[in-house]
Amino acid sequence: MTEAATQYNRISELVNDSVRDDDLLTALESFIDVYKQERQRKETPRIPLSLFSDRKLGILQVATKYLKENLSLNYSKIARLVNRNDRTIWTTYKKAKEKQKEKFIQKEDKHIIPCNIFSDRKLGPLEALTIYLKDELRLSFKDISHLLNRNYRTIWLSYHNGMRKREKHE
Repeated sequence: MTEAATQYNRISELVNDSVRDDDLLTALESFIDVYKQERQRKETPRIPLSLFSDRKLGILQVATKYLKENLSLNYSKIARLVNRNDRTIWTTYKKAKEKQKEKFIQKEDKHIIPCNIFSDRKLGPLEALTIYLKDELRLSFKDISHLLNRNYRTIWLSYHNGMRKREKHE
């Protein structure tokens, strides 16, 4: 089933439920919420997971360099997406460019990561990425460590430290 068909079915179910409940206003509010979520998901730039396996660059450096060079976003847009200061993004990009001068080669990737996962300032970039891969994509620590070209224990520790930070701030 295509993505548009899935979205149509979800909206159709909401409207049908509201007709039974005689509460059209609730259905419309639900529709608007679903629409906003879908729109935000589509508008959020995504980064191929395979780019993060390059150990020359840090996680945030990869994200910044890809968003700047491959998607042609400006510093302020990148900063808003990842919830960082413009100057931080400028510095991160500059250092990434020094380490790797050539542009990333885009290729098909099984996993595409939304860049807004890095917007939680409580978490470091590797922690945010690991939590997303473990909780959202349901990958094992072994698979994550292989995909990111990092030690299994580093991935395990990043995940658990990130979860501890989240619990502490909730």
